[in-house]
Amino acid sequence: MNDEQNNFLQQLLNLRENILKKIQPSLLNLAELAAMNGEDPDHRRGRASSVPASVYELGDEIITVIEIPGLQRREDLHLSVRTGSLEIRGRRFKRLPETRNQITVLPAGTAEEFQQAVNFPCPVKPETAAAVYRHGLLEVRVKKAPQTSNDNVIIQFL
Repeated sequence: MNDEQNNFLQQLLNLRENILKKIQPSLLNLAELAAMNGEDPDHRRGRASSVPASVYELGDEIITVIEIPGLQRREDLHLSVRTGSLEIRGRRFKRLPETRNQITVLPAGTAEEFQQAVNFPCPVKPETAAAVYRHGLLEVRVKKAPQTSNDNVIIQFL
């Protein structure tokens, strides 16, 4: 490497150290608050975490995109589609980088359970659901159920 590349890498390392120094106290405060509530801040004992999800309507389909990085096998994920909602449950592998002697390494990591329920904006046909997982994103597509005119209830005024 030349001097310019070395300087750039050193600047990146310094920036990373400065950021860690700034956020470390905040993270410690969050851990203290969680401990006061009887929670284990690192593992959330007995609770599954949630995952971010976005729902889109596109023509006759509902498309749900869920961020789930760290899945390793199909068996680590379970989906259940109902007329009005999607339930996602599973287990993902988290690896957080550590710095040792100014070298970033990825240790073995830990498994984390997650769970999320997503409501659809309209009824869907569960039997049409199809899902694809790629690059940490799960995409679930399901066809909208036809709207029926019998949804309205006639009210009698006496």
